[in-house]
Amino acid sequence: MHTLPLRIKKESINDYLQFLWNRFELEIGTMGCQQSHSNTQDPQIYCYTIRWCSDATNFSATIDIYHHTHKGITSIDLDVVDKVTHLFDEESFNNIKKIIIESSKENFEQLYKKRLFRVPVNCSVELDGDYSFKESEIFIKRNAQNCYVYFYLNYISKHQLRPLIPETAKNIASALTVLTQNLFTFDVQNEVVEYEVGNISDLILTKKGNYSENLSYADFDELIIDNKLVFPKYSDIVFKKIFSGKAHIQSSRRFHEAILMRGGSSYPSTISSLTNGYTTQYELLAYVSSIEALLDSSQTVEKVECPECGHESEVKEYKISKKFRDFVSKYSNQAPTVIKAMKQLYLDRSKFVHTGINLHFHAVRGHGGPFTINGKEEKKEAPYYYYNIHEFTGYLIRSYYYQNLNITSALNGTKIVDA
Repeated sequence: MHTLPLRIKKESINDYLQFLWNRFELEIGTMGCQQSHSNTQDPQIYCYTIRWCSDATNFSATIDIYHHTHKGITSIDLDVVDKVTHLFDEESFNNIKKIIIESSKENFEQLYKKRLFRVPVNCSVELDGDYSFKESEIFIKRNAQNCYVYFYLNYISKHQLRPLIPETAKNIASALTVLTQNLFTFDVQNEVVEYEVGNISDLILTKKGNYSENLSYADFDELIIDNKLVFPKYSDIVFKKIFSGKAHIQSSRRFHEAILMRGGSSYPSTISSLTNGYTTQYELLAYVSSIEALLDSSQTVEKVECPECGHESEVKEYKISKKFRDFVSKYSNQAPTVIKAMKQLYLDRSKFVHTGINLHFHAVRGHGGPFTINGKEEKKEAPYYYYNIHEFTGYLIRSYYYQNLNITSALNGTKIVDA
């Protein structure tokens, strides 16, 4: 192995690697490879091993990338062997080495391309019009048959777009679902359009949609006016906040997944979805996760006194359940109905996770009453809170954003204002 010293800053690692893989493919050949990672004697340094062995090349190569958790990539070990002779392949080695060194000297910020992308969006309710969210650089345009979402992406290689476009589309769909309590989905397998940044003539918002000043909505139809879906005022800055950090994106993704499992934005698609044992249980887990993603997950230090000797010791605890309760109390404005439902949801979720107990039951009642008694429990089609829990969770998440963004003008009732 030959060691090549490098200085790739932590924040530039993936830019460097993407540029490196792209040059390898263009100048040498496709990287058919296996990869793995392992620890080193230094706990801060991890070794990522890539074994390059493709039918398109006459060599096999081993590339060990040493990644320091704070400093970035500090060095690469390289070995290249001819497939036929099994001897060191100096020519191929020098070609790979040259690309590795040259790529490390690039200014990656200058290599990025910024493009506008359009993907189709699906919603169960027709939008009131076109919407422009300039702060978050998201635009929604409605035409006679479809709705399209426009968004910007920065990339170095076209290969990055294969996972980046659907991932971005999912994030946007999740944020739209959180903001409106209506399910948004994307089909990014078809109709993805890329525009030059200076050539966006298609992006002309012809009929601007209205906004609602009601920020205290919980029901999915409170934003539907004259059979058209409007967005709440301040949606733009909430979108920007959601996209600003991993925790916020994770929260909206979990909520979006829960609504997907529910079968829509209001009620389950069929009563059988309550009794099949799969979607209901994991939907309820997702509601809890959508809130837990917004909690402070750091440990707290508690002093505990020994009951026998009186000695005090410090114990580190996460106290996620307490943080969950505090979150619900704060952002529900201490509404007892919401607090009760979310408390029971959390208890049921804990039982399911730790014991595997069902979160719903199929009430086998024949021609009898509305439920079945089993000991102290009454067996129903679903927990009592099921029909409102999606509304409570959406309301809590939105309240979290409105309060943390100092948006205090939530009004009762729905009032339409011009954008």
